Amino acid sequence: MALFFALVLLIPATATTTAQWPETLLFEGKEYSLHSNPLKPYLADHPDLVPKSTIISSANWRGYIATWEIRNGQLLLVDVLILKPGDEPDEYGITHSKYVSVFDEMFPDREYLHAVWYTGNLIIPNGKLKRYVHLGWASTYKKYLLATVVDGTVTKVWAAKFKDFMKFRESQFEKYRQTEEYARVLDEAREEEGWDGPEAEEFLFERLTQRYLSIVFDENDQPESAGE
Repeated sequence: MALFFALVLLIPATATTTAQWPETLLFEGKEYSLHSNPLKPYLADHPDLVPKSTIISSANWRGYIATWEIRNGQLLLVDVLILKPGDEPDEYGITHSKYVSVFDEMFPDREYLHAVWYTGNLIIPNGKLKRYVHLGWASTYKKYLLATVVDGTVTKVWAAKFKDFMKFRESQFEKYRQTEEYARVLDEAREEEGWDGPEAEEFLFERLTQRYLSIVFDENDQPESAGE
């Protein structure tokens, strides 16, 4: 598969036109949506670990929903759900699919798994939806929590309002633009989509949101006016 599509989500290209169902994060007694995918690097080394579902949802092309917890400064994987057919039809004769846990099947006799493989930023929406984008996890929110993780240890958590998050996002994208990876992806985008000029970069700013936001370029980076 072309590098452009492989780097975006490691899924079919059609999936990137659909907003994706988020992961779940438990932190300080609250449950959040998580617009990051810390399990992806682990599954790159264990591609057959997640049991395959017979149901495919365009809102969840990765095929699972992972639940994470930040506990004692560590990022822990505590559950993995996949979509399966329902057991019995409802009053209208319709059988609804449902998410079921496969964590015990994946990791027998484990209560959780410390995410020592993961180094990156976690993007945690913490406010009302501000702008919906029907593309991956590119939608934006009024407030965020952000966390930096190094080898499974949370080194920093900070809060950001929308304007400060966008400064951070633009800074991350600018740094990503300087990488060899970005140059290759940009060439792929121009070739695959036939774009020229800034149109391709504007599209990649939205399409690669999860990728460049997750990279820890500098552990001291954070929005200038972070806070509630």
